[in-house]
Amino acid sequence: IGTVDIGQVSLFFIAMILGIVDGFNPCAMWILLLLITLVLPSKNKKKMWVLGGAFLLTSAVFYFMLMMAWIKTVTLLSAVSVFQIIVGVFAMLAGGFQLHQFIKAMKKKDVGCEVTNVEQRKSLTKTAMAIIQQNNLLLASLMMVGLALIVNFIELACSAGLPVLFSQILAINQVGDLGSVFYILIYVFFFMLDDLVVFAIAVTSF
Repeated sequence: IGTVDIGQVSLFFIAMILGIVDGFNPCAMWILLLLITLVLPSKNKKKMWVLGGAFLLTSAVFYFMLMMAWIKTVTLLSAVSVFQIIVGVFAMLAGGFQLHQFIKAMKKKDVGCEVTNVEQRKSLTKTAMAIIQQNNLLLASLMMVGLALIVNFIELACSAGLPVLFSQILAINQVGDLGSVFYILIYVFFFMLDDLVVFAIAVTSF
């Protein structure tokens, strides 16, 4: 509330908070939980490690590359004050839309990913089942990478505003290439933290 000097705030703290908020996303979490559930009956701990790890690693790399691309774009345009206003308005509209979706979901008593319909969810589920049933672990891993990319593209519709906002903050602070890599890695780590915790619990309590 009030005037905030973005140049004086802790970028580490911002990366941590926005990463955590961005990470609580049902679009990716339900796929991870589905994969864990499908692997459990096979009692194959190695398959869970490999496929779950491939999914999480692909998600992390995808998000890192996406945000690096954003920061490069934003850096070129951040000097233009109109662009800063556009990003700010976009962030506020995205936040308002998310609040609207939350309130609507509470009234409907419905939870889940809003950007996929029932048929799309069924299709993703069938794909996940086909991957789990694949005996060739290398081929299954490659298929898992493809599934992770699809899921992360879908996920962008849920939380595109936060990465854009964070990229704008980094650009305004002129942290440079190494600084951008450092803070985006922090963001991605906290973004993946809830998935990592769920996966770690599933594997250790196998």
